[in-house]
Amino acid sequence: MTGRERHRPQRHGDTASSGVALFARRGVASLAMAGAVFTSCVVSDPPQYESPAQTPPLLVLLDALPLVNSVIRVNSGTRVDINVPVRSEDRAGDELIARLYVDYDLDTEAVQAPLVFLPPGTYDQERNVQMTWQVPPLQPGCRQLMLVVTHRSNLSDSSRPLSNQDTAVAVWWLNINDDNDENLVSGCPSQLISP
Repeated sequence: MTGRERHRPQRHGDTASSGVALFARRGVASLAMAGAVFTSCVVSDPPQYESPAQTPPLLVLLDALPLVNSVIRVNSGTRVDINVPVRSEDRAGDELIARLYVDYDLDTEAVQAPLVFLPPGTYDQERNVQMTWQVPPLQPGCRQLMLVVTHRSNLSDSSRPLSNQDTAVAVWWLNINDDNDENLVSGCPSQLISP
């Protein structure tokens, strides 16, 4: 025996304490492995998002020019610039179509300005319906000018909306060719007109 071994005191249960130490080391290793398993990330497939549903056009009338809350005095031959912001969620390929009418759906109806096409967009993109309307030769009086906006898929063969559910309108009241202030608003069409 060497000197070190002689002076080493004999402990009672020395075998048991080494077993506890071994168990403790294994327990710590097991806990570390369990911690690694429970704290690791499980990566799942990304969620599948559907395309947003198409919405009817929404005209932002508070920003429309000319203002929709006043009568507009015009004469035949006058040019009127029209600018109306619009929002809508559109399906791919289903553009917005805008058209002007004088006295829409009345006996005196007259289609105005050519169609304006706006490419498909998303609801968060504000677009503008912009056109210049030249006032045609009309009899003096109060007339209605209506901007009708809808999706191409909602147009009939005659370019009129098939459904009001997918249509937006802006209406201006016009005092046409009234040089002597003889036209009264009471002379305007009295029926509520919608596409």
